[in-house]
Amino acid sequence: MEVTLDKTGRLVIPKKIREQAGLTAGTRVDVSYRRGTIEIEPVAAEVTIVQKNGFSSAQFPGAPPIEQETVNRIISEIREPPV
Repeated sequence: MEVTLDKTGRLVIPKKIREQAGLTAGTRVDVSYRRGTIEIEPVAAEVTIVQKNGFSSAQFPGAPPIEQETVNRIISEIREPPV
């Protein structure tokens, strides 16, 4: 798919490609030039494992906290899958 750079060097990645790649607004990407090709890759999220009350959990900087209601719904779905 062909796109055009604007005068400041920006380009728009077409929506279909963004969706296929899982790119959303605010996604950090790494841009590099290798062997005549420009490569764009999502930057891997930094994850910190935290111990609290005897449990391990993963923390992602900038990720919103998960509401207790959401946690309860997911646990319920895992225990009793919808019919």
